[in-house]
Amino acid sequence: MEFLVKVADKIFPEFKLMWLVEEVKKNLPQELDFILEAKNADRLAEMFKHLKFLKVPKMYYEYSTPRLLTMEFCEGEHIDDIDFMIKNNIDRHDVCRKMGRLYSEMIFLNGYLHSDPHPGNVLVNKKENGEVEIVLLDHCLYLDIDDRFRGLYADLWLALLAPDPDKLRSVAAEMGVGELYGLFACIVARRFWKAVSQGIKNKKMDTDEQDELRLYAASLIPQISEVLHRMPRQMLLILKTNDLLRNLEHVLGTENRSDAHIEM
Repeated sequence: MEFLVKVADKIFPEFKLMWLVEEVKKNLPQELDFILEAKNADRLAEMFKHLKFLKVPKMYYEYSTPRLLTMEFCEGEHIDDIDFMIKNNIDRHDVCRKMGRLYSEMIFLNGYLHSDPHPGNVLVNKKENGEVEIVLLDHCLYLDIDDRFRGLYADLWLALLAPDPDKLRSVAAEMGVGELYGLFACIVARRFWKAVSQGIKNKKMDTDEQDELRLYAASLIPQISEVLHRMPRQMLLILKTNDLLRNLEHVLGTENRSDAHIEM
């Protein structure tokens, strides 16, 4: 992979992709050590024991090795299974609120982020008491977020919600993005600059904006690549995580719920 990226860098110097190789090199060992995964799961379970809706499988160390992980079997279906939710009278908005609270606490309060919440790694279930249960699987890839970055990231979202262009420019500068702060803000918010400049909580995204955003992004790949190259490495996994969560909201049809920005 590193060889291919180096070749691509020479052919297309406007695309800066070495950050991708660096991230894969750093994260791959985590993905292959199952004892580390078990410890990550236990750490998360202890950290979030106050969230009664969250279920983290129990790990069985006596039957596990770095190449084999044995854990508790948990009931549930993939979190994007709308038919299952309808059949079991599970409120999709409640599911997204719970996911929003969980991941907001991970990022803003604890600085310990489960970085791969795709639908295959998250189950939804209904407990005997009728409450919704979120089951979090695959604890290989975690991000430890330092206090300084958490503060900057919180300031970034406050600036996006306000809106506060001066604060946005200042935070972007501290994150190394500089004059590309506008594009950086659009990448983080996944909105056009017009919506960002007006405050993203004040203007809901419609289908037309979604379609235009996809087309517009394709024409800015070199600039987007430059932003990704400049930004702190911690931001890359956060962006990936946010993207997965927003795609879940899109699938469940809850992306424009009124409380979408209360948690995140």
